[in-house]
Amino acid sequence: MNLTALPDSAADRPLALRMRGDLELREQKFDGRIYWAVKDPISLRYFHLRDEEYTLLTMLDGQASLEELRERMNGVFAPRRISRQQIEGFLTTLHKNGLVLSEALGQGEQLLVRKRRQRRRKWLETLMGVLAIRFPGVNPRRVLDVLTPWFGWLFSPLAVAFVLVAAVAAVAMVVVEFDAVEARLPALDAIVSASNLPWMILSLAAIKILHELGHGIACRRLGGDCHEIGIMLLVFTPCLYCNVSDSWMLPSKWRRIAIAAAGIYVELILATLCTFLWWFSQPGLLNVLCLNTVILCSLGTVLLNGNPLLRYDGYFILSDLVEVPNLKAQSSAALRRLLARCFLGVELPRDRLAPEGKWAFLLVYGVASIVYRLVVIGLVLWVLNELLEPYHLQPLVVLVACITAVGLLWPAGEGLVRWLRNPMRQRVAPLRVMFTGGLLAAALAAIVMLPLPMHVSAPAMIEYRDARRVYVTVPGTLAWSVPAGREVQAGEIVAQLEDTDIEREVIDLTSQRDRQQLHVTHLAARRLQGGTDGAEAPAAESALGDLEEQLTQVTRDAERLTLVAPAGGTVLPPPHVSGKPAERGQLPRWSGTPLDPNNQRAFLDTGTLVCLVGQPNQFEAILHIDENDVELVHTGQRVHVMPDHTAGESFAGTLVEIARLDLESMPSELAAAGDLPAATDARGVARPLNTWYQARVRFDADPPRMIARMHARAKIEVNRRTLGSRLVRYLTQTFGG
Repeated sequence: MNLTALPDSAADRPLALRMRGDLELREQKFDGRIYWAVKDPISLRYFHLRDEEYTLLTMLDGQASLEELRERMNGVFAPRRISRQQIEGFLTTLHKNGLVLSEALGQGEQLLVRKRRQRRRKWLETLMGVLAIRFPGVNPRRVLDVLTPWFGWLFSPLAVAFVLVAAVAAVAMVVVEFDAVEARLPALDAIVSASNLPWMILSLAAIKILHELGHGIACRRLGGDCHEIGIMLLVFTPCLYCNVSDSWMLPSKWRRIAIAAAGIYVELILATLCTFLWWFSQPGLLNVLCLNTVILCSLGTVLLNGNPLLRYDGYFILSDLVEVPNLKAQSSAALRRLLARCFLGVELPRDRLAPEGKWAFLLVYGVASIVYRLVVIGLVLWVLNELLEPYHLQPLVVLVACITAVGLLWPAGEGLVRWLRNPMRQRVAPLRVMFTGGLLAAALAAIVMLPLPMHVSAPAMIEYRDARRVYVTVPGTLAWSVPAGREVQAGEIVAQLEDTDIEREVIDLTSQRDRQQLHVTHLAARRLQGGTDGAEAPAAESALGDLEEQLTQVTRDAERLTLVAPAGGTVLPPPHVSGKPAERGQLPRWSGTPLDPNNQRAFLDTGTLVCLVGQPNQFEAILHIDENDVELVHTGQRVHVMPDHTAGESFAGTLVEIARLDLESMPSELAAAGDLPAATDARGVARPLNTWYQARVRFDADPPRMIARMHARAKIEVNRRTLGSRLVRYLTQTFGG
C-alpha cells in the first residue's frame, strides 16, 4: 500500500483504514516523554509509538480522510504543524507492520505477499545466524502458573535482600580465604579436561533451564505473560530460551528491569549456594558439580547475560535504565547518521523514536556493541578452530565464519540497496565521497600490509636434556637392574640380561673350537713326523677359523647382554609402557618400565629402552610441528613452552634443531592429548595421519617442578607477516588441495 503523493481530491476521500480492534496498548514514559507500547496478539510483535502516533492510530476508523486527519492532528497538538507527507509516511508504516486494516480491494493478495516476505526473512535470519539457532517452542503458561506460587517468593524484596547478603558473604569468604581457595582449585587443564566435559555440559544445561524458568516465573509474578519457551542452539550447544517480550507492555520500568534481571538473579543464587557447598564439601562428584556451576554462572553473567553490549539480559536492563526504547536500533540509526554526514555529506532524518540529548551516548554504545560483538564472534570461531584443527576440519569453521559474516553484513547491504533507490542519494557530495573513500582505502591497505607478530603453535613434550639412552641390542630376560635415581659412572653396569640359548651356544662353540684346535694341532704334528702329506690341514684350519668367528660373534652377543652406562650421571626411568592384552595362547607382556622391581625376569626385545643416564634437573622441550607450518620455523627463533600443570605459566627458550620425524607410532602422551590427528590400527596403536617435524628447544634456564614426558603447548615466534600474506597462505592451505 502506498499513500505518498496523493492529489488533493484523493486526500479528501475516506482512507478506508481502521485500527485493528485486537491490539493491546499500554502507556509508558521514557525520559519524561509519553510512549505507547503496542502488542500484536497474533504475531506477538511489539512496537513503540510516540503520543502523536498513538493519537493518529486511534483516529483511524475507516471513514476519516487524509486531510481530515491532518486537521484533527494539528488541532490536538497545536501549535505544532503536521504535514500531509508525515501522515502518509506513518500510515504506510502502520500498514506495513499490520497494525491497521484496509477495506480497499485486493488486500488479500497484499497480505499473502507480506506473509511470504516475512517467512523468507525469518528463514534467512535463521540461516545467517548459525551461531544462535532458535527452534519453535511451546506455551509454558500452565507450567509457570504451577511453579509461580511455589517459587515466586524468591523475587520478593525480602528474598532479594537475603540473596544479596549471602552473595556478599560468599565473596568475602573467598577474599579472606583466598590462599586456601587457590590451593583447593584444580588446574585449568583439569577443569577443561575431557573427563570433566560431560559434567560441565550437565551443569550448563541445569543452569540454563533454571535461568529461563526464572525469567518466566518473574514475568508471571510481576503481571506479564510468557508466550513461548523452547530449545535453541547457542554455538551448537543445546539450551533453553524463554520469550518474556510481554514484559515490554508493563508500565513500570522497574518491573521490566526485574524480569530482565531474573535470569542473572537465579544464577547468582546458584553461584552463591554452590560456593558454600564447594568450600565445605569433600572432593567428589558434588564438589566438581558445584565448582562447574560457580565458573559457568560467573563467566556467563560477565561475558554474556549481564553484558549490555550483547542483546541479552544486560541489554534490556540498560535500555530501561537509560530510558531508550529499542536501544540497539537507536544506536545503529545514530551511527548511520554520523557516517552519512561524514562520508556522504548527507544529513539523514532523525529516527522518530530517537531520544533528545543522548546522541553521544548512542554513538559510544553503538561502536562498543559492534566491537564487542565482533570480539565475541572471533573468540567463538577461534575456539571452534582449535577444537576442529586436530581433525583438519578448518573448512567447516571457514563456512561458519562466512555465513556469520554474511549475516552481519546483510542489513548493511539492504540499507545500501534502499539508499540507491532513494532520491536523496542525488544529494551526495562527490568530492567528499572520493576523499573519504580514498582515506578508507589507504587505511585498509595500511592494515593489510602492516607486518604483525606471528606465532606458530605446536604440541610439545618435556624430555631430559642431553640424556644418553640405553637400549637392548640383544634380546634376553632381565636378571637385574639398578633402580632409577642411582648415580653411576661411565661403563658401570646398569642392567643384566640373560639368554640361555646364547650361553649354551657359547659353551658348545667353545667346545667345538677346542676340539678343532686339537685336531689342527694333531695334523700338524703328524705332518712333521712324516705320517701325512698335510692335505687335510687347510680344511681343518678353515673350519677352525669359522668356529672362532662364530664364537667371537656369540661372545659379543653375550657381552651385549650386559648393559652399561654410556656416560656418568643419574639413572633415569624411560617412558612408561602400557600393558597390551595378550593374544590367545601367549603370556602377557610387561608394563611400566624395565627398572620396576616387578619386571625382573621379563623378556626385553631388541630396541627396548631400558633407561636414560643424565641429569634429573635438566630438561628440554621436543616440539612436533605440522608440515604446513614448518616453512615458517627456523633455528634460533624464540619459543615459549607452557606445560599443562603450570596453569598458564610459560618458560622461554630457543629453537636449536629441526629434524624430519616419520612417526610410525604416536607417543602415548600425544595420543592422549589429541594434539596430532591419528588413526588407531588393529593392535590399538595410534598412527599419525600426516607428516610432522620434530624440533628441539633449549630453555634459557632449567624450569623448576618439571617432569619428563609431560605434555605441553609451545608458541614459536616466527617472522612477522602481513595480514594479506596470512590470508593468502590460509586460503592456499585450505583450498589448495
